[in-house]
Amino acid sequence: MWLCAAPAYLERRGAPSTRAQLTAHDAIVRLLAAPKNPGNCPQAPARRACRSALAGEGIAQLPGWFAEDEVRAERLCVVLQDAQPAPLPNHVLWSRNTRMTARQRVAIDALIEHLAPQRPCGRA
Repeated sequence: MWLCAAPAYLERRGAPSTRAQLTAHDAIVRLLAAPKNPGNCPQAPARRACRSALAGEGIAQLPGWFAEDEVRAERLCVVLQDAQPAPLPNHVLWSRNTRMTARQRVAIDALIEHLAPQRPCGRA
């Protein structure tokens, strides 16, 4: 989970440098109530929080995989980088009795690319 905000919000309100400073910021809360409409996507709360953060309405806690494209495009910045929880390890397993197929290799390469650590906004 990443704490993310739009660059415009951070320019306007400043970036928090400690967890205690989060109390002075606008928090975007994701409500995880059960959907009333069975066709409602379970990612809807994260999607709404991401849209609010992109609109500069505050700081949202978003799944890294969900916010990754916005962070890479610098439409969202990760704040309090050092306060983020440690990433969970990811493992890929396949049978030793079979050769790795091209499809497996492509999937592994995609996982490596998409699970790479994020970089803070404005830093190379």
